[in-house]
Amino acid sequence: MSRHILEELELGLGSGGRIRMLFTLADKPEKAYTKYALEQITGLKAVEVRRQLKILTQLGWVKVASREPEIYQLNLENKIVKDLLQFLKRVKIP
Repeated sequence: MSRHILEELELGLGSGGRIRMLFTLADKPEKAYTKYALEQITGLKAVEVRRQLKILTQLGWVKVASREPEIYQLNLENKIVKDLLQFLKRVKIP
């Protein structure tokens, strides 16, 4: 595995909040969510959702599906996201 991929995985999975958001988005990858919906589902505060979305969109793991209102979904065209999605679907959180 290249150093670049390891660094990207570390950045992408580097926080519990980000992991919660990824699990939420991976549960229904075809669905897009508003920031408010992500706050409600994950239990994260608005500032934390914005911070995590900024990181995930910069990585290309999450994309803005619509601007009015702004809604987000997994970027299924990203190879790491495709592989991560398979992993997240196998892992069940109690």
